[in-house]
Amino acid sequence: MILGNARPNGHITPCEECPLRRVPCLREFSPEELEFVKRFKIDELHVEPGASFLTEGTRSEHLYTILEGWAFRYKVLDDGRRQILNFALPADMVGLQGAVMEEMEHSVEALTPLTLCILPITFGYKIATVLAGFERHRERLKQLKARVLVGEFGGAAGTLSSLGKDGLKCQAELMKELKLTPPAKADAGKPVAFTVSAKGDGEALQLPLQVTPSRTEPARLTLEPKLPALRGTAKSAFDFQVDIDNEGQQDTTVNLLSKAPDGFQVTFKEGYGSQELTSLPIKAGESKDLKIAVQPPDSAQAGQYPVAVAAAAGDISADTNLVLDITGRPSVSLSGPEGRLSGDATAGQERTFTFTLDNTGSAPARDVALSATPPSGWKVAFNPEKVDDIEPGQDASVAVSMTPSQQAIAGDYMVSVRANGSGVSDSANFRVTVRTSTLWGVTGLAIIGIAVLVLGFAVARYGRR
Repeated sequence: MILGNARPNGHITPCEECPLRRVPCLREFSPEELEFVKRFKIDELHVEPGASFLTEGTRSEHLYTILEGWAFRYKVLDDGRRQILNFALPADMVGLQGAVMEEMEHSVEALTPLTLCILPITFGYKIATVLAGFERHRERLKQLKARVLVGEFGGAAGTLSSLGKDGLKCQAELMKELKLTPPAKADAGKPVAFTVSAKGDGEALQLPLQVTPSRTEPARLTLEPKLPALRGTAKSAFDFQVDIDNEGQQDTTVNLLSKAPDGFQVTFKEGYGSQELTSLPIKAGESKDLKIAVQPPDSAQAGQYPVAVAAAAGDISADTNLVLDITGRPSVSLSGPEGRLSGDATAGQERTFTFTLDNTGSAPARDVALSATPPSGWKVAFNPEKVDDIEPGQDASVAVSMTPSQQAIAGDYMVSVRANGSGVSDSANFRVTVRTSTLWGVTGLAIIGIAVLVLGFAVARYGRR
């Protein structure tokens, strides 16, 4: 299904002029292959950025090969958000899932202006059929190899006696060099005889060989971290790279386990992937890269924290220890007297308030200096002006003296107080309610009283005229 601003080009680029043929990393088509593909191309499609041309839950009507531009595949989550699965680049084919699995399990949206080559579904089915045949033949050849390439080596008498005590060792090394394996039904410890023949120039040579199969080694696991210890703060990302090896001769699937301090979160991912894992399949002789991410809690104190990780499958297991060296981080909180951020003062008179600096972090806070931004005409002083050291979980008191302006009228004023140190800072807005001096009130009442007395004396002395 095609959605959004997508339309056929009306112009079909000849396959001989396909822009993908200019990409150096792509294999050049033979003339026969080019003629084969030309028979299936039916049109081209141009898609504007932001338009979805394939949508989840529908069946694709065609297959599309990206000629120019970028797209991305995504799924819509239950809460309405979109999860981007991967990106599609020029030469990538999209729509095959909808053709083979009846409906699309994801949507595809153009990231840049997109030009697509349209192919019919029948072409995809033919390609899938051809690939399936190839896969069956590959599997048959692998099975045939174990039955045909077998070896036997026992010396002239077939007993290895001429080689002494190193006979079995010599036999094993020879089979390894010839890349031969014992028959599938061979019994461990029972010799298997065969003859290697060669013909040429009218002559024929034969070499009798004998192989004594040994038992298949079970899966044997090892875990090896590239860097077993990492340092950072509680906010840092601790990503460990660990190699997991199966040194045995049997494939297995291992469960990934971890043991970490309380509050620590441990996740496993494969190599450069993004999917979190709880188990991992690993073939015989295979090595894989694991990314183990450890997230400590924000409140983690400075110190070293061990994290044990393991891979287990049945009776076999491997483990290793990782170490997080958390250096700690200071955090300063500034509060007013008794936790309040307000107080009162008188215009023109100094008033002292006690502020508290709390270190709620996990490392000492050093060289914490205090400053303020008061209203115009005010004076603010600190004692002390700088706190040299505050240990984690401790606090320090600072006397803050504020003197409102002599001309300040009654009302509320805001003073911004700040604390800044090495890697820490905090601020608080302190509200000061200013009251005018009572001296001016008494003086005013005295003047009013004198005026009343003078007026009364004048009336009594001169009366009404």
